[in-house]
Amino acid sequence: MSYRKIDHFLLWCVITPTLLYAFWTKWAVVHTYSPLSAGALADFLRLHSGYYLAPLLWCLLMLKPAPGLIGIRLITLVLVLFFIAADMGYSAAMYYTGSLAPFDASYYAARAVGSVPLTIPSLESLTLIVLPLTYLLLALWKLRQRQRLQNFRIRRTWGVGLVLMLFATTVPPLAPDLELNKGRPSYVYQIMTYADRISIWPQALAAETAQPREPVELEPVKSARPPNLVIIALESVGADAIGPYNPEREAVTPFLNHLSRHSWLAENAYAVVPHTSKALASINCGVLPYLKHPIFESNYGMEQPCLPALLREQGYHTAFFQSPTEHFENRRGLATQMGFSEFRAGEQLDPTGFQLANYFGYEDNILLQPSDTWVRAQRQPFFAFYLTGTTHHPYWVPQRYPYQNFVADNREVNDYLNAVHYLDHFVRALLEQYKAAGVYDNTVFVIVGDHGESFGELHSRKQHNASVYQEVMRVPLLVHAPGRIKGAPRTPLASQLDIMPTVLGLLGFEWNGELAGVNALDSTSQRPFALANCWYDDWCLASADTRFKYIHNFSQKGDELYDLQQDPTEQHNIIEQHRDWAAERLQAMLALRDENLAQWHRYLSSLAPDYWDKRDDSLGTPARLLQLAQDDPRRNHTTH
Repeated sequence: MSYRKIDHFLLWCVITPTLLYAFWTKWAVVHTYSPLSAGALADFLRLHSGYYLAPLLWCLLMLKPAPGLIGIRLITLVLVLFFIAADMGYSAAMYYTGSLAPFDASYYAARAVGSVPLTIPSLESLTLIVLPLTYLLLALWKLRQRQRLQNFRIRRTWGVGLVLMLFATTVPPLAPDLELNKGRPSYVYQIMTYADRISIWPQALAAETAQPREPVELEPVKSARPPNLVIIALESVGADAIGPYNPEREAVTPFLNHLSRHSWLAENAYAVVPHTSKALASINCGVLPYLKHPIFESNYGMEQPCLPALLREQGYHTAFFQSPTEHFENRRGLATQMGFSEFRAGEQLDPTGFQLANYFGYEDNILLQPSDTWVRAQRQPFFAFYLTGTTHHPYWVPQRYPYQNFVADNREVNDYLNAVHYLDHFVRALLEQYKAAGVYDNTVFVIVGDHGESFGELHSRKQHNASVYQEVMRVPLLVHAPGRIKGAPRTPLASQLDIMPTVLGLLGFEWNGELAGVNALDSTSQRPFALANCWYDDWCLASADTRFKYIHNFSQKGDELYDLQQDPTEQHNIIEQHRDWAAERLQAMLALRDENLAQWHRYLSSLAPDYWDKRDDSLGTPARLLQLAQDDPRRNHTTH
């Protein structure tokens, strides 16, 4: 039987043009970020031709008329359009971030902001198991139905064709310069990474050999009035964005430039995980957070007591202030688990007179009045933590601040630098507030970036979750302690993990127990390297010392090694020249990571044996993203 008119319409007017458009979209995005060599181009064409020809061949099979099968057209169209839409959606995500997030991370983020109603495990099962199986089973059923109509040779041709197309799609890229997440068709990539994770996950954590760390306990301080502590975490601010680290940015941060000349500064300080909630755990707890992407820390806490909990035991009052919403990734839960007794977020702040800074909350000046009221009410030593938000994407600066042209050729970077400039004003106003309250001279101030930000200028990455290049991993870290730090000392290498032991030393505390960090002000304590892990699971793991930066990319692409003294922007991969050194460093990095996974698995499974299936719990109430008014001139780039 021949195709009917409706079949020809679906095949050549709906399905084929849509497949071609999806193919072109994926090519345009990948080529934008990664100009392809001849071998990489051949790989890309092989993989994607196989992927897009497979559904076309399937449709040719399913739409072949047979008695009683008219309804199969609707099922065929829905399934194929779903696969195409999924791939185009992933292409859009790649366009905005420079890389494709693994399935569980993508849906974790979607679930976190309330855009999907199902749980993450349910979504994984539905979209990566049920739908592909339905796709294949329908084809087998249709072949069975056609057995009475056509001979074996034709049926075998259909089956062999489908198998060849799927095989061509699943063989990974052979060219070393084509990343797996960009080269392999997006939907196929999600299925295969999901299969890898569920197949190796139980085995990877089966050996529960990790021993609990000795819990940290503070010795009572002898001072009658120990210093107060203030930590200011700068959202999405990398070291190169501010003047103390980059002379080209001195006009962006005049106050931080001045402050750094009277403060201790880490010349190279590194984030542990380039994601805010993970960074907060590193900064406040002195231990590696869980090197898997779910924010279990917000629901289950850390095995060891964190800095705010320890200081509370010593009579400190503690408070956590942030301008963004409390609901994203259950930030209130994270602050409570770390030991903060008070918590103020966007929902508890009066927005009158303040403008939205992004889809998470209002500008940071909204914190000044609540902070001033709280500080002036304190009669005991206190620890105040501030998490800023204005510098988060999409970097909307309040209109009352004149827009400046810090760079001439990149609008997004200029928006970001204007947000950093605003943040410099906020930090200055906050410290002036402490002076006015009469507590400045007895306060230790720590200013640190949670992670940097990437704009695709140096590497094929944007934003931060999937990158450990210097623009994301290297963050500002300075300590300003009036009367306690003489001159402006510098430390060549530090990590966010070093903040807790360094602060305890400045506050006059001695402690028993084990911390992952070192006192960066103690010249006898030097770390061999700083470790960083992408937020995405099994994506990238990096270490940096005073000279070399090594990036292990798991199966995504080949590993990288850079000489930061000769190549600070990481443009020349020299790993082939140092294979033996790289092998030793990789072994040390993986040992730390494996120990982290085993320790966290032991801890989390002791609290909830099925914790991995409950990773939705770490999200808290899904966040309702804020909306910038459609008529706000900040939406229109021509207004500046």
